[in-house]
Amino acid sequence: LLELIWAVLIDQLLCEVESVTAPKSISSYTRLSKALDSLVEYFNNEEHCLPKDILKTDKYRLVKKLLKYQSTDTQSLIKMYYQEKVQEQDRANSSNQFDLGRLYCRAYYHL
Repeated sequence: LLELIWAVLIDQLLCEVESVTAPKSISSYTRLSKALDSLVEYFNNEEHCLPKDILKTDKYRLVKKLLKYQSTDTQSLIKMYYQEKVQEQDRANSSNQFDLGRLYCRAYYHL
């Protein structure tokens, strides 16, 4: 029963994060992220004791990732994007794929 409740909660949070009907502020996404963390603690406490591997599903990770993106300012998002691209390249290079060269990124913007 608790697993079903958890799945419904995650689905609702995902719908809330993905909804584009009304723009939300960064602080509202930050509050949603904190609420999600609190829900994980609640469902994982001694009384309910759902294991974290059941709680932290692919949908949970997607919601967490989207909340992180939505609650981050533009400058940090640009930095995160290029860091992810460099990590992706490192993974590709370490997995014995063909060497396709190297990606060097330099990003800047004017305020």
